[in-house]
Amino acid sequence: MFSCGVAILWAPFFLLGHFFTLFLGFEANGWGNVYFGFVLVAALFYVYAGLVFLYKFLLNYVDHASALWTTILMYIATNLFYYTSILGTGMSHAYSFSLISVFLYFVHRFYREPSVRHVILFALPMSLAVLIRPTNIIAILFVLLFDVESLRGLKERFLFWMKNYRYLITVAVTGFVVFIPQMLYWHEVTGKYIYYSYQDFGFSNWLTPKFGVVLFGKFNGWLTYTPLVLFALFGLFALLRKKAMQSIAILVVLICAVYINASWWVPTFSAALGQRAMIDFLPFIAIPLAWSLQQISLLSRKWRIFFLVILLVIVYFNVQFSFRYDPVMWWEPPFT
Repeated sequence: MFSCGVAILWAPFFLLGHFFTLFLGFEANGWGNVYFGFVLVAALFYVYAGLVFLYKFLLNYVDHASALWTTILMYIATNLFYYTSILGTGMSHAYSFSLISVFLYFVHRFYREPSVRHVILFALPMSLAVLIRPTNIIAILFVLLFDVESLRGLKERFLFWMKNYRYLITVAVTGFVVFIPQMLYWHEVTGKYIYYSYQDFGFSNWLTPKFGVVLFGKFNGWLTYTPLVLFALFGLFALLRKKAMQSIAILVVLICAVYINASWWVPTFSAALGQRAMIDFLPFIAIPLAWSLQQISLLSRKWRIFFLVILLVIVYFNVQFSFRYDPVMWWEPPFT
């Protein structure tokens, strides 16, 4: 069912696990504890790398302290923690988060220093993210809308890409190369180079998207179980008034992400700690979250303590819920 993006990222860690399994004399069947241990190491490695790139990306918009605390909160105050460090470590979301963080960093680099090299550096993680989860393709909207503040700016951005068509070709070629292993596998199994592997699962709610379930649902609602997002949304709406800090691009990507998830046949995503499909797009809320934290740092001591207590409660809630969560209980909850 699933495409091979995660498998590609796992490959070096799987080989290390295989080597140590043989070295220690255990059965090399691909399923032992040593293999699982290296899957955990892989998740921690990629998420750490993603957080580093996210921090470096945020430094273009906010001060060091705000960027650092945003990066920390992204890990310990969201369900990224569960899907990196606990039972969810084998799922795809942490890897998507990391790749999109790298993508954002190099998109910024590209527009400051346009070059084929920088195109490849943002197209490669973007293509891998799509190979992991096809819905991640909406992140490419950030490239088109970067620094766009008006319809005139959007027109100029289109003209930029048309004039520099070699960059478009580079993006297409990079994506094609990344997808070659998957297309060869599909062809071997089905006889087709392009195949919808989800089969009977799909977006049956296109015309009746379940926004309430995705955002506020008692089963895995995004705001219900990741309240840190509220700080980011406050910052996003404030930045939209100024048309600053990529707020328009971020809003468009988030709206598309929520709509797509709300259109999925199971908008709760079944056994999930929080709205797990939104982990992939957490890097996009990092800028407005960092801006909000920077504004809080400018408040009086009393208000800073007040918001610090709220953030500590959010962290405590997230960590406690991560360890107490039982996926079996929510395996097939009501889907509405």
